[in-house]
Amino acid sequence: MSTATETKLDRDQYRAIRLLAQGLDGSDELDPQERLEQNGFVRSLGGVEAYIALRARIPALGRFDVDTAVATSCARLIPAVRGCIYLVGRQHVALALRVADLLSRSRAQRERERAGVESGEIERLAEQVVETLAASGPLTTQSLRRRVPEGAVRSLGDAGKKVGISSTLPPALRDLEFAGRIRRMPHQDRLDTERYLWQVEERNPFEGLDDDETLAELAEPLAEVFFSAAGVGTLEQFCAWSGLAKGDASPALEQMGLHPVELEGAESTAWLHESAVHLLVETDRSREPVAFLPFEDNLISLGERPATFIDPQHHGIEVSIRGRRGTTTLGEATALPYRAVVAEGAIRGFWEFDSAAGEIAVSWLDDVSKSTRAAAEEKAARLAGWIRDDLGHARSFSLDTDDAIGARLEALRSGSYGEASKGRASAKAPARKAKPKPKK
Repeated sequence: MSTATETKLDRDQYRAIRLLAQGLDGSDELDPQERLEQNGFVRSLGGVEAYIALRARIPALGRFDVDTAVATSCARLIPAVRGCIYLVGRQHVALALRVADLLSRSRAQRERERAGVESGEIERLAEQVVETLAASGPLTTQSLRRRVPEGAVRSLGDAGKKVGISSTLPPALRDLEFAGRIRRMPHQDRLDTERYLWQVEERNPFEGLDDDETLAELAEPLAEVFFSAAGVGTLEQFCAWSGLAKGDASPALEQMGLHPVELEGAESTAWLHESAVHLLVETDRSREPVAFLPFEDNLISLGERPATFIDPQHHGIEVSIRGRRGTTTLGEATALPYRAVVAEGAIRGFWEFDSAAGEIAVSWLDDVSKSTRAAAEEKAARLAGWIRDDLGHARSFSLDTDDAIGARLEALRSGSYGEASKGRASAKAPARKAKPKPKK
């Protein structure tokens, strides 16, 4: 880390650098792989969120562009930081897999022992899985279970259920994926699923990595992913995002060419990545973009709380967060109640797709300028058409339902929090164009 005099940043400058580093101005014409490698791993929830995240940074993106990137291995759906499934650019696949493996290895071993897995049992099944996939081609987990030799997969009974392992097949698939011998592909070639096909890996994804590298040794390349994507951040944020302990992460940061930043209201030093230094004089540019974000977008998921990007006068608004009991406030929330609209350098509102009306419903937290509103309405109309015609639905995760979306829409449009109802708006999707008849 640099020992130069610390630069002072107020909260507006800090969030401006984050917004610009995240590519939300759409100023660079990058493809999905390049965006993933520049802006960080994108969380996949089994719904359309990964598509929406990339669309916010690549305005002309089509679903086919993303699906093609995955089909051609330019991007991969894999376990990554904290063991969650992310869409990761080719350059970072080996790093993400190895980190996920090391972070989960001790817990996985304890769970197997508690489930009664026998010594060598998983290894024998793993070899049978590879042989079966090599002979048959890609298979779903269920199909694979039927294709391996009879008796190869053993139910782990009640002991397995207690630790979340139904049989010996999931651990075998996990070991093979972490070893780079098989890979997962989204079922029906779409990201909006948690059903996968397994196939034999054609090339070793770990070329250039040593087999015995530790988390401490992988911390520096992982920190490079985080800080280049975030632009500016703290050690605590990096650890929260990555799942690494401070003892592993801190020495790695010492080896990087990061610039110390004194951040207004922060108890610890923040660090500015070399690639973001030029953004210090470009912070006004962060007020230009209007972006419609998914749930768990990297703007916030890179170890930051939503409150950083929401003006203080709205921090007291009471909200309910999906999957969590009770209510909290926007100032205390660790996640957002709805998908966010970024405008004028901050989160200015929330949105949801109304499939019945074919429009994006937007509820603003406060007033925005006429030009911002016009830009938002134009983008919302294009986004609505894209969701309707290209994605076909707006379910955010695998268990999301039309009823749940309807409930979110009703709450959003009711303006039951703060002054949201004052800025209620919607933008209908352009009429679907008739497809030309093929020439004979």
